[in-house]
Amino acid sequence: MNWDDLCGINTEDGKAIDMNTILHVDHNKRGKTGMPAGNVLVDMMNKADNLDLEATPKTTRYGLADGIAFHIAQYVPDGKALTIKSKFVGEKRGSAVCFENALYDDTLIAQINGIQGNIIIHQGMAPCKRCRAGYKKLAQNGMRTIVISSDTGYDNAPKDTVFLFSPTGLVFYRQKK
Repeated sequence: MNWDDLCGINTEDGKAIDMNTILHVDHNKRGKTGMPAGNVLVDMMNKADNLDLEATPKTTRYGLADGIAFHIAQYVPDGKALTIKSKFVGEKRGSAVCFENALYDDTLIAQINGIQGNIIIHQGMAPCKRCRAGYKKLAQNGMRTIVISSDTGYDNAPKDTVFLFSPTGLVFYRQKK
């Protein structure tokens, strides 16, 4: 299974969620999200944001990077996250193709699918709506929660956005404070 298979032709915006809702709601009772308790979600968000990104080379294009840095890890509740892959992706097959397509090959997707547990990701730019649909499917396939901390906004996601992908297919986001 490759990234195109996960994304398909679908897009996903997600629904805004505030910290009070994250912290004070039993996510398995209200909404049946399948996500962990609020304190665990907050820990996942913090650990995702603290994953180091590889240096991003700058271009002459207004000082912006041509590519995205990713750090993907398995969440460990009372320990350090276990890195699955950390990479800057600066090459892709064309302007209509996402950098995620170059990163998430069959091997990486199989590796993630083989993990029993939640995944945290720090990426330099927010995923586009199409890639959000891919992350949603990746979370559903593994019956896991995926938390993505992104630094730069993209595709209607403001800068410093955290995305929460639930095992039941719900997608939430909030801005880091």
